[in-house]
Amino acid sequence: MPNDNLVVIGAIARKGGAGKTTVLKALISACVASDKRCLALDTDPQRALFDWAEQLKRTGAGHPSLVVRHIERTDQIEEEIAAAFEGDTADFVFIDTPGEGGDWADLVAVQCDHIITPIMLSDTDMRIGQQTLEWFERLKARADDPTLLPKHHAVLNRVRLKTTKGDEELLLRATELFPVINTLILDRNQYVEMYRHGVLHDVARQKAADRNALVRVHAKHLFEA
Repeated sequence: MPNDNLVVIGAIARKGGAGKTTVLKALISACVASDKRCLALDTDPQRALFDWAEQLKRTGAGHPSLVVRHIERTDQIEEEIAAAFEGDTADFVFIDTPGEGGDWADLVAVQCDHIITPIMLSDTDMRIGQQTLEWFERLKARADDPTLLPKHHAVLNRVRLKTTKGDEELLLRATELFPVINTLILDRNQYVEMYRHGVLHDVARQKAADRNALVRVHAKHLFEA
């Protein structure tokens, strides 16, 4: 039967290095930890999300609830989502995108239930974040029925654990400018470990079960991440 509860989330930002892939990995980790089936579609020519999944497979750290595919044509996105919906093969579909503007962004957006835009706390990133916000507002203005478009969320990414006064000023500006969600993506070493060793929850459980007490201590930080 078709999965009427399928949720499609796209990460869109008009800047490379904003952290789209990292945020998606964190979301995927949260979903598979909750026994949700995830299909990730990597449309970025750099293939960072796809290559991560392939590396995990090679090292035996892949997760059975996660499938990642590299997509070369935008029309393939609709086909993949339709197949996941009709075949009930996924609970969540995640779409990673290039760090640039283009007509493809409109085509991706109309496939999504939610769009997330990661924004780091710098003047440059916030300026480009505004460009992404302006693109979405233009899309709403062109749409016959804007209520059918996805919800747009800004995610503050790589926020330092100990914020400076400058960080706090940028945090305040961001909450005024963008549809910021309450959860911050902190600048954690655990996200680097996720890249090397697998989804966060799996790595955390492995460390929590380790015979070495010094290793078990680190599990807490992975669960928090």
